[in-house]
Amino acid sequence: MENFLGWKQVPPTRRGMYVGGSPQSGDAEDMIPAMEAWKNSGDLSLQSFTDQAIPLIPPLWLVKGLSNNILGYAAAQWDLQGDNGNWCDGRKSGAIALNNAIQAVAEGRVDLALVGGADCLVGADRVLGRPGAEGAAFLVLVPGESNISAGEWEEVEEGGELGAASVSVGVAR
Repeated sequence: MENFLGWKQVPPTRRGMYVGGSPQSGDAEDMIPAMEAWKNSGDLSLQSFTDQAIPLIPPLWLVKGLSNNILGYAAAQWDLQGDNGNWCDGRKSGAIALNNAIQAVAEGRVDLALVGGADCLVGADRVLGRPGAEGAAFLVLVPGESNISAGEWEEVEEGGELGAASVSVGVAR
C-alpha cells in the first residue's frame, strides 16, 4: 500500500479489504499426541476425547488455520476500518472477493479497497494428489475520480490459477 500515493488521505473507515481463500486447518501433526492418547485410553467416547485428548491439543491449533487471519492482520497493519469481507469457498473465493470489492467501490461504501486471494496448500499433497504450494495476489481498487496514484500500470492478460484464484483477472489503469 505504501506505493499508492495519497492512500493515507482516505479515512480509515473508508478503507476496506476483501479476501478470498480456501478453508484451512491447523497442522495435522499437532493432533497426533491427542489422538494417540485418546486411542490408547481404550474408551473412544466423546467424554473420553474431552478428558484425554483436548488437553493435549495446542491452544493455537485452530487459530493458525483461520481463513480470516489475512484480513485481520492486514486490516490492523494498514488501518482498514471500513467495509470488509472474507470468503473461504476455495477456488471461487478470489472472484467473490473481487466482485464484492468492485461493488463496494461502485456503491460508495469504500473509497479504497484492498482485494485479493491467498492460499497455502503446502502439506495438502495427499488431498490434492500432487505437491501443494502457496501464493497470493492483491490489488487496490479506487473510484475513477480518486487522487490515489500507483504510477504506471501494466496490463495483465492472465494471472493463472492458484487455489483461491480460479479466474484470471486482467488489470489495467
